[in-house]
Amino acid sequence: MQLTLKFFRFLVAPMIIIIGLTLNSYAQDKTALQQERTATMKILARSMGQLKNASDIADMKIPAIAIASATNKLFNMWPEGSGGGNTRAKAQIWSDKTDFKAKLMDLKKATDKLVSSVDGTDLALAKSAFIGVGRTCGTCHKLYRGPKL
Repeated sequence: MQLTLKFFRFLVAPMIIIIGLTLNSYAQDKTALQQERTATMKILARSMGQLKNASDIADMKIPAIAIASATNKLFNMWPEGSGGGNTRAKAQIWSDKTDFKAKLMDLKKATDKLVSSVDGTDLALAKSAFIGVGRTCGTCHKLYRGPKL
């Protein structure tokens, strides 16, 4: 028992501290805007998961509104020079800004369709709108999002 405690104290505990410091350093390498982008994308991902698991329209309303709100924020989150560092945003965002903005507009349209569909009573229509949002997300991610860091 004492050998296990010593092992933990001298080997495992320092490793946990080093990993924690590394993760903290990673987060600090991002600018405030990059951290906000990451947080916004996490809201989108979490809300999409909630929509995927929704069994009725009532369960879809709050995540649909969260997606619409987050989508509206995206338009101003990639100003020139805000790439680099520890972010998954590819340089193509800034080199092909017209296409990137068009993809954001497609997402906005799909999101608007989702929000209006959850105001109704047709679950199939709402699920179809959810799939449309997912497709627009995927289209943008394929071109403009790099691999996990």
